[in-house]
Amino acid sequence: MRVHEMRPPAATFGFAVGLTGGMLSALLDTDPALHHAISRAAHAFSSSGFRLPQFTRWVLGQPVRSTRHRYPSRLRDSAGDTAILEIRSGDAWGPEADGLVDRALASVRQGADVIRLTGANSQGALLDRLAFGERLRSDLPALVEVTSGTRYPRHAVDGLVAGRTDLVHVPDAS
Repeated sequence: MRVHEMRPPAATFGFAVGLTGGMLSALLDTDPALHHAISRAAHAFSSSGFRLPQFTRWVLGQPVRSTRHRYPSRLRDSAGDTAILEIRSGDAWGPEADGLVDRALASVRQGADVIRLTGANSQGALLDRLAFGERLRSDLPALVEVTSGTRYPRHAVDGLVAGRTDLVHVPDAS
């Protein structure tokens, strides 16, 4: 049984999901007026006054539970009970991905609690891992973790909110 307890006020969550569906979050760094307008709108849609940076911290700070462990946040740097799969293909549903799903399932049967998806340190590769992570989350009784470089935190958070991964690993953050 996997428990996902990410429950901000409904209006805030709906607004944030709407933002993360595209790459709008990437524009926030380049357009201060847009950032200000979105922050004001997010505040207006939420009685609790969440702002986007607070929402990002809130998402990363949420606990998640697997069948055997409770992780206090969505950021994780340990490797216990973790199977590691390298994602090289951008096709989450192709023949190469089918083989990776079989390997992940075998790892879960051998006791893996988390499937960590690794690959190149690029935005495109992270998006490929998130697409494959979404497939794994629907096929396996294990948590999915994607590696993300320090340059792509918003994409990793977008993946958490969209349900494409359960955990994020940032290997070069320490």
